Amino acid sequence: MSKPVVFFTKQKDLVKYNGLSCKVIVPLKESKYDENAVGPTYRIVLETGTQLNCYADELYVKWEE
Repeated sequence: MSKPVVFFTKQKDLVKYNGLSCKVIVPLKESKYDENAVGPTYRIVLETGTQLNCYADELYVKWEE
């Protein structure tokens, strides 16, 4: 059984999505960003249906329900 993943960021334009469950759609190709500078980046879909790009450190496993 997989645990839910939750989005959390400090980016001012995206904090309104903090705490929402999400699913990773696809890792972005390195040609779209500098992996050495920011780490892995993903396209995600939030529980609301909103899609956005995020960094790996903005995704958290929700261990307790």
